[in-house]
Amino acid sequence: MTKATDHKKGKIIKALAAAGRAAGKIFPFLPAAVLLAMLVYALFQGWYLGNDEESIWVSVRLAGMILMTGFAVIAALLRKTLFSKITGWMLFAVSSPAVFLLIEFYDHNIFTGNPGPVMKTPIIILNILIYLCVLVCMTLASTHTAAGVMFISFVAGVFGFCNLLSMQFRSVPVYPWDVLSLGTAVSVLDNYTPNITEKIYFIVFCFVFIFSVAPLLNCRVKLKKWWINLIAATLAVAGTVGYFAYLRSDEAKTKYGYYTILFSEVYLYRHNGVALTLTWSSKFLSVEKPADYSRDEIVKLYSEYSDINPPADDAVKPNIIVIMNEALSDPLSLRLENFSVNEDYFPFIHSLASDDKKNTKTGYVYVSVKGGNTPNSEYEFLTGMTCAFLPAGSIPFQQYVSDSAPTLVRQLEDLGYTSTAMHPYYPTGWQRNKVYPLFGFDNIFFISDMKNRFKRIRTYVSDRGMYDELIDVLEGNDTGKPLFYFGVTMQNHSSYTQEFEDLRQIKVDGVSSVALEQYLTLMKKSDEAFEYLINYLAENADEPTVVLMYGDHQPLDSVYAPIYRKNGRYADLTSTNPNVQQTRYSTPYIIWANYDVDFSSVPDEMGVNYLTGALLEALRLELTPFQKWQLTIRNEFPVLNAGGYYDSVKNSFYDISVIDSDVDASLDPLRLYRNIEYNYIFEKRHRVTELFTVK
Repeated sequence: MTKATDHKKGKIIKALAAAGRAAGKIFPFLPAAVLLAMLVYALFQGWYLGNDEESIWVSVRLAGMILMTGFAVIAALLRKTLFSKITGWMLFAVSSPAVFLLIEFYDHNIFTGNPGPVMKTPIIILNILIYLCVLVCMTLASTHTAAGVMFISFVAGVFGFCNLLSMQFRSVPVYPWDVLSLGTAVSVLDNYTPNITEKIYFIVFCFVFIFSVAPLLNCRVKLKKWWINLIAATLAVAGTVGYFAYLRSDEAKTKYGYYTILFSEVYLYRHNGVALTLTWSSKFLSVEKPADYSRDEIVKLYSEYSDINPPADDAVKPNIIVIMNEALSDPLSLRLENFSVNEDYFPFIHSLASDDKKNTKTGYVYVSVKGGNTPNSEYEFLTGMTCAFLPAGSIPFQQYVSDSAPTLVRQLEDLGYTSTAMHPYYPTGWQRNKVYPLFGFDNIFFISDMKNRFKRIRTYVSDRGMYDELIDVLEGNDTGKPLFYFGVTMQNHSSYTQEFEDLRQIKVDGVSSVALEQYLTLMKKSDEAFEYLINYLAENADEPTVVLMYGDHQPLDSVYAPIYRKNGRYADLTSTNPNVQQTRYSTPYIIWANYDVDFSSVPDEMGVNYLTGALLEALRLELTPFQKWQLTIRNEFPVLNAGGYYDSVKNSFYDISVIDSDVDASLDPLRLYRNIEYNYIFEKRHRVTELFTVK
């Protein structure tokens, strides 16, 4: 019995050994097999067959893919020979510049500036050195060149591709803190279709080639003693840390001519390069206390504004309905002369703008985002804070909301209101399920809580569906208190490229674009739903009721791009001129009331951070000391967002960095605003809470 068992074990061991030897012979050819499969797939896509555009470069890229596949076969055959050692060190030497070029070419040509600027030689060198530093550290730490090459090629390849998708889907590149938004991005990913061209496919092919052949060409970097290896790796890491610290310094910024306007994210990446931009912008992961910050100054401000402009004794407390409408925008705000459509996409909203009624007001608000990052427009409205003083790309909902801070919600509850928040999508998106309770909402509805969730346009709950839900909430309010309702729609969420037959109603004269036609048709449906809501309230609401609707951001650059091309102003989309940039950050607002209200004090154009105070002032409700102070600076600086500020005296937009470089006393209110915001967000234990409340 024992002999039989031993015999079986022996057979199993021999079989496993044979399988191991077979796998050892097959494994080296896996890279070639993967590359061959990718090559065949590309040919079947027709990218490299009969393509007349850039025919020379198409042929070059095809030849390159064939040569790389052939090289992978040779590397497998000549593994562990002098050939593999020589080519291994050659791969090590060229991997840093190769990875740099590939990740940059995902988005633009650094040599021709198509699109964007031509990258300067010193900036190119700084970027390559970043990859080289990481390569050397990984190689010395592992004692294998393959580890370093595989690491930088994998990280750069994946990040570069994600950055490309972000540019296609949101019109903005990726920042380090965007990892916090990954869950939200995944939840809407099935509504996007990436545009993978043959050039992009070739870049991915190159990254796969570098990553997969590196193990076949591995070279050992083993010094005489283990501790010498350790010292070498430690020195490499220390040198890398020092180099990164230098790149983040003002000295390097000035010496090498970094582009530093964080609001121009696309131009920033194209001018400075991906690696350098990430290294330099990482300094903004934490917000430093302003040099002139003083809590005593903020306490003094509270004392100055706490007792002025007391609320009116006879003020009506209406139901306040606020709708932040997803991607709601009006192409007229782009100020492009050559724009006309076959029919009005906003017939009802435009009619309200043309009517001279006391109970109606329309205009534009300036937000801090476009194409995405919706919660920033929520945050600025509900708190009165602004993204102007936060790192570019920040998402306050995910990064800075961690306590029960004073908000518009709590302010209205102190004035006797009950509150409801509603969003017809998943609760975890932008962490609303955590933020809304902290903001103080009494009742919160997400898609699973809504009985009208099946009323949809495309895959999203329609505006009409959400408004029916709102009507139920309004009519079911039996608390004896006026209602404050804050709803965030989903109907108009991108993307707009997947074709739907019933969404091609609005057409732009002289332009053929599926995305643009479907987007404008969605605007028409939002207009129709809003008219339905207003008509219902006008006929059925017995209590005083006010409705405010505003857009959270404009759509992706790619949606409006055909209009810009038609006007010969396509370059405006990547302009670094603040006055040109800001036209892409305005969205409409509409205020309506079912009783007589004088809205003449509400500005025609303003930052969304001022919108709350403007509305409450018109309704004659009690303002917080902070909101009272906002009113004193609003005329001079009516717009304050992530892109900068508008100076009404100089009649121009400026980047927010001007407040640090210009000692002009006229900018002191903006510096004070920054200090107030720092106290509100970052000084939680020492927050001057009474400045932001009506208690």
